[in-house]
Amino acid sequence: MRITFNLQGVGPADNGGTATLFHSANVLHALGHTVYVVSEQANRFSWFDLKGPEYIKTSGLTHMYPDAQVLIATGAFSVQHVLNAPPARGAKFWWIRAHETWAMAEKDVVSLYRQPFLHLIVNSEGLRRHVWKVAGREAALIRPGLDPDVFYSFNANRNWEDRPLVLGAIFCDKPRKRFDWVVEIYEACKARGLGVELHLFGTYDVAEIKRVKFQKYLYKPSANALRFFYNDVDIWLAPSKSEGLHIPPQEAMLCECFMMGANDPLSGMSDYLKHGVTGLAFNYWSEAVNHIEGLYNDPSPMGAIAKAGRREVIGLGTRQQNMQRLVDVLAKGEPVSVLRNRMTALRRRGVIR
Repeated sequence: MRITFNLQGVGPADNGGTATLFHSANVLHALGHTVYVVSEQANRFSWFDLKGPEYIKTSGLTHMYPDAQVLIATGAFSVQHVLNAPPARGAKFWWIRAHETWAMAEKDVVSLYRQPFLHLIVNSEGLRRHVWKVAGREAALIRPGLDPDVFYSFNANRNWEDRPLVLGAIFCDKPRKRFDWVVEIYEACKARGLGVELHLFGTYDVAEIKRVKFQKYLYKPSANALRFFYNDVDIWLAPSKSEGLHIPPQEAMLCECFMMGANDPLSGMSDYLKHGVTGLAFNYWSEAVNHIEGLYNDPSPMGAIAKAGRREVIGLGTRQQNMQRLVDVLAKGEPVSVLRNRMTALRRRGVIR
């Protein structure tokens, strides 16, 4: 199959979203498919290389896209470019990886979901439910997958009573990442006399982290460096909202960190964060502090829950398994006429306007 990932209007950069797409492209190529990545921007992603897929700088012109069987929008701003592309560029899909209300108004995002000539794919159950709720559209569920052979625990007999207790998190200044909650959690733990440290990683220069005194910062780490990083962390903090599936918490769970994440209805973390089973959810940062204090005083539940977390993430599938599922979905994409008829029926029933 010839598959094009469209990053026009989105652009590749050093972030988790681009990394997920490039990993997916590499795996699809390894499975024997011809893969293109197109954007009007130069490739600014530096974490690893595309190994086989061709990167094409298009100057923003859709007629420069390669002929393919499938053309996939990868973000809200790339959808219109996909819709405008000639039919020879492939059947039109959108792999929705977050509800992008930080990129455009809610009504505009929903309007894109309702485009009748666009096949929808989502990366989490939460997103699938939300797309149906707001747009009356069904979507296939395809998670990108991870590498359990890359991310794993070195500590078969981890002593959860060791102190200090290490809290881990991503440093990112985007408001939806809610790094301010990480700061509040850490400082409140210190104020309560808990022996804790804060370890961070991210793509920002260390000089930009001015709001908290952390003990470790890893800048643009490789997968191998991240594996060692996660193995030093006891509790992983993921306070983000509207996050899609969110890859770092899954990597941390594969390394048997104890997971604490925000209880957000639009967060894909609900696919693998089961409160009291694979980690603990919190509604506000102060609730997370109470959780940490409880575990600090009685760490006995942590080991079993951390191991259950790894099993849960493994159950979501490897990259190879999930990319084969993606190919199966792409191959069975409904014709445009079927999509049009379905949308008409939903409007007549009053499900959508």
